[in-house]
Amino acid sequence: MAAEKKSKAELEDLRQRLKDLEDKEKKENKKMADEYASRKIRAVEELKAQLELAQKKLHDFWDEIEENSVTKEKDMFNFKLNISRSLDISRLQRNLEMTKKPDNVPKCDEILMEEIEDYKACLTCPCCNVRKKDVVLTKCFHVFCFDCVKTCYDTHQSKCPKCNAAFDASGFHRIYIG
Repeated sequence: MAAEKKSKAELEDLRQRLKDLEDKEKKENKKMADEYASRKIRAVEELKAQLELAQKKLHDFWDEIEENSVTKEKDMFNFKLNISRSLDISRLQRNLEMTKKPDNVPKCDEILMEEIEDYKACLTCPCCNVRKKDVVLTKCFHVFCFDCVKTCYDTHQSKCPKCNAAFDASGFHRIYIG
């Protein structure tokens, strides 16, 4: 009987140690799971920070592109304006020189006819160079003849022939120059 009690005590002792080991294993597994979860959370937070940084850089990049395009458009407009002014100045200087010479007095009519032709060219549609300008595109304010604008719209191009600005059926209006 003493041997049986001793065996029971040893069995109970082994069961208790087994239970302790199982509890210890559960604690270790929980600890490892917690560490794994915290590593995952840190990785996600780092990825979020990297994403925010990349989005900020992209936003800054788009702002810079927009700023550069506005600057380029202004520069192009000023460049075209300066070319136009220099052409007008050279034409006026040539006309002035021709009018200063006394032997060119009969050529004044030629000068006037040249100016009349220039003004007619300003009133002629730049697309077809035949009809008078009578339609304005409301988006970019370029002026063409109705037939050319209607042809662009009907062929589904719907873009300004000069600057490629898109327009729709309500994007052009008839004007009367006279």
